[in-house]
Amino acid sequence: MLKAITRTLLFFALAYYFSDLATWGFTIARLRTTQSLGAVSGIDPHPILNQKFYLKDQGGQSYVFISADEKYVLKFFKDMPRPWIPFKNYQQKKLGKLIRTLKGYQLAFDKLKEETGLLYLHLSPTETALPTTLVDRISIEHPIDLSSVYFVLQKRASPISTFNLDQVSTLLQKRAACHIADHDPRLYDNLGWIDGQLVFIDPGRFVEDVDASSELPQKFLDHFQ
Repeated sequence: MLKAITRTLLFFALAYYFSDLATWGFTIARLRTTQSLGAVSGIDPHPILNQKFYLKDQGGQSYVFISADEKYVLKFFKDMPRPWIPFKNYQQKKLGKLIRTLKGYQLAFDKLKEETGLLYLHLSPTETALPTTLVDRISIEHPIDLSSVYFVLQKRASPISTFNLDQVSTLLQKRAACHIADHDPRLYDNLGWIDGQLVFIDPGRFVEDVDASSELPQKFLDHFQ
């Protein structure tokens, strides 16, 4: 009897593990919230959300869905605590990291909207329905109301292939002039093009800093040597 229970538990554990790998750990169950952690600001998102969004990428902080028309990015935050894990320390740690990321996006939206391509922040639950359809990595469609979900909507940026250091310096000077620093050291991975403008793709590690520097990081310069 004990062996049978052990085999069953092992089966479910392995199934969960491989499912987690296949989906990058993305689950609808992790998205919903009742807690207000920021503002709801920006354009009316309904026309953009009226299409499917496909899970195409993930970063350290978010899952990245691309719209069917390939013009927009919908991001959901990876530090949403898993509701089925009841440990207090785990919940507090996840919440702290989530708040830090949301503050970075709020800061970017307030001061560097054009330089990040941000269109809409939904950092608190709202009463108005926000229906859309998410398609995960294994092609399962999830119709969902995003009114109780933290998310951000951005213009989709193209990867950088050609640019000059003066363009990067100008972008860093704009950020520094707003007293914003970036705690993410991977500058090269955080740059892209939107409508011919060089932008920051991910402001999730932006923080207020009156001494923010506009100097090009040495690691960034080493990338081109």
